[in-house]
Amino acid sequence: MMRFAVICLSFFLFAYLIAGGAPRADNGHAENVAVLIERTLKNMVFVEGGAFMMGDQKTTFINAFGEEEYGYYHPAYTDARPAHQVLLNDYYLGKFEVTFGEHDMFTAATGREPTEAEQMGKPWRQLDTPAYVNWQDAHAYCAWLGEQTGLPISLPTEAQWEFAARSRGKVVPFATDTGYIERGVNYPESMDWPLPPGQFPPNPLGLYDMSGNISEWVADWYAPDYYTRSPKQNPQGPQSGEKKVYRGGSVFNSPGGSSTVIRGKAKPDLPYASGGFRCAINTGEPLPVD
Repeated sequence: MMRFAVICLSFFLFAYLIAGGAPRADNGHAENVAVLIERTLKNMVFVEGGAFMMGDQKTTFINAFGEEEYGYYHPAYTDARPAHQVLLNDYYLGKFEVTFGEHDMFTAATGREPTEAEQMGKPWRQLDTPAYVNWQDAHAYCAWLGEQTGLPISLPTEAQWEFAARSRGKVVPFATDTGYIERGVNYPESMDWPLPPGQFPPNPLGLYDMSGNISEWVADWYAPDYYTRSPKQNPQGPQSGEKKVYRGGSVFNSPGGSSTVIRGKAKPDLPYASGGFRCAINTGEPLPVD
């Protein structure tokens, strides 16, 4: 049954692309695009929505894990406070960070220049390493997948990212299998650049590399005081701004900088590559892959 569903989906996508149904798609790349979409949908993790306290819950965390552990991971800035209640609908989130190989399929199919093309062959610029791009390119990739599939695909919101990293809102310092950093077990001993996704155990929800490896863009504009005025239901971030939010830390941060609540921000049109990403699907309905 599963094989039949996958074959049907691949045939539909291939026929759709050949017929010109996908804007800006190069027909010579239709088969690769169909494979990319099939892989993307199969690697989506369902996240059951619910309520949680988003942000830095200092008192709750200290009561659960102690002052010393909190001191190791706590945010250096106050923009992760106050903790505030958020209620999210069901959605899906990519199990892995998008790789250069996947992003290269997108740029080839749409006639764009591949990101960081001059770095091809370097250890950090392999087909299986996380793609680091500016926010605009990350946004364009997810939106393009949505165009190809007719599904509501986008970058996750900041609230969706944190809820998933914390395995549906649990109070944990890191998005690892244990909630802690154990070097060489669920986090690298040391790293000079991001590793291919999935080298260490996922968090309990089944998502890989949401602490460390590479920071990840989310959909929201950044505002330092947004947590003081965030709506409760499916917050989308400020309506406008100068910088976009990224979450999750990277190999270039200390492990403490990869916590589940620390926020980063950068301009969306940076002229150099900066962050990784994964896509979300904003529905709770079954996906067209068994």
